[in-house]
Amino acid sequence: MDQMAEAAPRATPRRARNALRAWLKRKPKRMSIVDFAKVVGVTPGYVSQLISKEPPWPSREVARRIALATGGEVTPNDLAGWYPPGDEPGDEGQEAA
Repeated sequence: MDQMAEAAPRATPRRARNALRAWLKRKPKRMSIVDFAKVVGVTPGYVSQLISKEPPWPSREVARRIALATGGEVTPNDLAGWYPPGDEPGDEGQEAA
């Protein structure tokens, strides 16, 4: 049984990097929280929660609308924060300490 646990890749917990926050701040298409909330159909307060350090889990529908609004640059997986080991966003270009 231990061999099976070791062989199966484990998902990592929610990560520190917030893909939605990064997308909203990215230039040249920088978008305000209020404008993004209107596009997605949620309140600006909810968008603020989603880009916080401890974001809530969005519903599937909200995650789908965010993916559409960002042209697929922020995916439901980004919002859920679960990735296979070694495949976390933000790892690209970082050197091991």
